[in-house]
Amino acid sequence: MALVQCRECGREISERAIACPQCGDPKRTASSSRGIRILLGVLVLALAVLLFASGLLVTWLAPNASYPIEIELPQRSVPSTSLQADCIPRDACVSTQLASR
Repeated sequence: MALVQCRECGREISERAIACPQCGDPKRTASSSRGIRILLGVLVLALAVLLFASGLLVTWLAPNASYPIEIELPQRSVPSTSLQADCIPRDACVSTQLASR
């Protein structure tokens, strides 16, 4: 087990010590926070790559989906009344409706 000097008080402490027993100066906080920063950086980079790839995919597929789709709807059969059957031209319907009042 090797001994190293404390950065704050200069006392010799074990290289495996988490903090100096005399002054309490933390020894390993910088390395652990550095690991967290690296992990967060990798996650942010992976998220950016994923967003970029999904944007390319949407852009590639969007022109194919933007064309209007033609749909044939079935014609509704409306039951005809005697007034509708008699009124084929519009003027005839108006005169028939006015006469019936």
